[in-house]
Amino acid sequence: MFFKSMRKLLFISIIFIQICKGQTNDFSESFYFFPQNIFLLVPSYGGVNSDAQANLIYRSYFGQLTAVRAYAADVNFNVQKKSNVFPEHNKHIIGGGFYSEKEGDFINRSRVLFRYAWHTRLTETLNLSGGFALHAINYVFRSSSAGSNGSDFSLSGNVSASIYSETFKLGISVNDFNEPTLTPIDNPSIVYRYYTGHLEKSIEISSKSKFKGSLRSNYIYNGYSTVLLHLGMIFSDRIGYNVLAHSSSGLGFSLDLNKIEIENSLLDVSFGYRVPYAKGARVPYNSYEINVGYYLVRQ
Repeated sequence: MFFKSMRKLLFISIIFIQICKGQTNDFSESFYFFPQNIFLLVPSYGGVNSDAQANLIYRSYFGQLTAVRAYAADVNFNVQKKSNVFPEHNKHIIGGGFYSEKEGDFINRSRVLFRYAWHTRLTETLNLSGGFALHAINYVFRSSSAGSNGSDFSLSGNVSASIYSETFKLGISVNDFNEPTLTPIDNPSIVYRYYTGHLEKSIEISSKSKFKGSLRSNYIYNGYSTVLLHLGMIFSDRIGYNVLAHSSSGLGFSLDLNKIEIENSLLDVSFGYRVPYAKGARVPYNSYEINVGYYLVRQ
């Protein structure tokens, strides 16, 4: 049992060292297949796809690294009711959720999220949204023996703005703007501020098929900044095939099943697989990711 635990700790340490080269932020790169969960980084996207939605996300590795995993659960709901005060096309979105990244039994980084987003119409086809998110952050470190153990909490937040239509999205966000420091053990961990930019465009090929491309960039001043490109095709309005290229961590491929009808709701399911580049990958191990989105059609 001791040797098994030490072997896991060794593998996890390798990943931890790779990730921590230079200033970084664990949450900024938490999930690779960003088209399904960009609202985690850009809170003004909350409620863009539906007035009421729930999302589940899970990411892990294969083989001996299955103990390294991240998952999130999130909901968004439009609390705006018809009235004479606000235009009917305005939306006030309240959302929140939970995020956790575990590195075996030794390291656990988690967040509780609260989100607010306001949407209004600029023209018949173009919309504007602004949003913010508050994060309660907890870092836990447990030693494999009688060594140091510790836990620490802090607060942080994101602020963002977006413009979007049915075929276009553009969003920017300032994330973890106060750069909190957590010290679960002797060495402090700085949650560095980062800036996210997102651009998405879809082009209709036929009545039920379209091409979709998007770009996500995370920038940390003097730190680990990344660019992630996504290209995909949707056929029969239901099946999507996607390719993603990360500036440092590898190529990703995903299969989407969209708009599965369940009474007055729709279900999206996506399975993604990431393959690291042969040389220079920040985390040189294959990983997979599952995204599930549930969208309620309000009557």
